[in-house]
Amino acid sequence: VNGVPGNMGREVSEAVLRRGMVLVPYSLTGPDVGVDDAMIGDVAVNLVKPADADSTLAFVKATYPSAIVVDYTHPSACTPNALRYVAAGLPFVMGTTGGDTAAMTAAVDAAAELRAVIAPNMGKQIVAFQAAMRVMAERFPGVFEGYTMTVVESHQSTKADTSGTAKAVVASFQEMGIKFDVESIEKVRTNEESMERMKVPE
Repeated sequence: VNGVPGNMGREVSEAVLRRGMVLVPYSLTGPDVGVDDAMIGDVAVNLVKPADADSTLAFVKATYPSAIVVDYTHPSACTPNALRYVAAGLPFVMGTTGGDTAAMTAAVDAAAELRAVIAPNMGKQIVAFQAAMRVMAERFPGVFEGYTMTVVESHQSTKADTSGTAKAVVASFQEMGIKFDVESIEKVRTNEESMERMKVPE
């Protein structure tokens, strides 16, 4: 799981252990992370800086041939990381948003026998909603032409980019005729506003 010691990287790593799976004790992390390892349960996870990423992924592939990489790193890192996973022959789940989805998808498509999940949201209800929006966009292009909308999304304060789910929903509305720039999506990033305005549970 890459992205430790971040919140999502840690959460997914703990879920791996709860399910009785093997947690590979290496995690790609950012250049400014000031520690060399992190304890996840009873596993000491080595935090790997970008300069050592390629050699570590090659080692992981050789040592854990059935490994699947889960990426919860940073928007600036997810596209280069995806290309690294492809080069190393490691299947992966890209949970980080903000990257070049087309470039990542093209790299996976060009690789023989490699599988990946690249999605802005992993919640099945959200995935179903996004699929329904895509169907509407395909069947009813321009149906909302002339209408306006606002989009507000709420995430934890550490999320660096605009919600990938919000951007995907906006893309569907654009196909249905609404003129809306993703840069106009309003981001809520404080606990107080999320709870008071968006009614996010504490």
